[in-house]
Amino acid sequence: PPAWAPDKQGSSWMYNRQLTRAVWHMFHADNNSKADFIAILDPDVVFFSPYIPELLFDWSGPSPRPVQFGRVAPVFVACVISLGFDWIAEFMYAFPMLVRPTHLRDLRRYMVQYTQSENFEDAFQKMMQVLNHDLYTLGWVGQVNTVPSFTSILGHWLFHKHRSDYFWSIKDGLYSGVHSVHTCPSLHVAAHYGGDRSGEKGERLGKRRQALEYRVKAARMMLAGEVGLSTPGAERDLLTRELATGDMGVWTDNSSRHCRHRNLKSLLETYSAWDSARHAAQQA
Repeated sequence: PPAWAPDKQGSSWMYNRQLTRAVWHMFHADNNSKADFIAILDPDVVFFSPYIPELLFDWSGPSPRPVQFGRVAPVFVACVISLGFDWIAEFMYAFPMLVRPTHLRDLRRYMVQYTQSENFEDAFQKMMQVLNHDLYTLGWVGQVNTVPSFTSILGHWLFHKHRSDYFWSIKDGLYSGVHSVHTCPSLHVAAHYGGDRSGEKGERLGKRRQALEYRVKAARMMLAGEVGLSTPGAERDLLTRELATGDMGVWTDNSSRHCRHRNLKSLLETYSAWDSARHAAQQA
């Protein structure tokens, strides 16, 4: 194998120890929790909407289902196919990502079985080794998709094995063969802003200016959520954009024109009505 093969901790030339530990802990996010759902998110996520339960779940059926966002964009592909899943979309698209604890445990058991390991510790190492081997064999070394994205793996596990337990909003999913019922828009409750997430610089957001810019941007986004869609102005324009924006693209009327009963226009109109009711209650 090449000199940058993963060590005993699973660290490789492109996947450092900090990120390896982060992925390991995400696989065990159900530990020490009795919650019905676990929220997976990065530390650089800013919540801006006051309607978190209303938007994180789809309420159209007999029981609420967590919304799972995705988009057909080939980014973290290798880690998905190396675990035996058919790739359909990128699920490193929106946070938070909700999952039932039992489904996390099912995923760990699947990985033990798929890698023919005795325990998850060995399965995790084999995953890193197989991914490393596949990247080297396919000539994908040095590409973005070399990183084993936990959310990409989890999204495919849930779609292939627990699809009916979740509500799916996969942008452009028709291009990868996803049924049209799973390709209609949903609105976001949070924005995913970047920074030095590796921790190698000693500061998560790098230089002082970058940290200040992050705080200003986050505060502006939260202010837009507080002002809402029912009040004209710059905040409404910003909120309208962020409600429809994921990590890798924006929902548009064109991308949801096949969705007769769930399109961007109707979702934003409902959101605006919520804001009007909220402001009226605050002034009462």
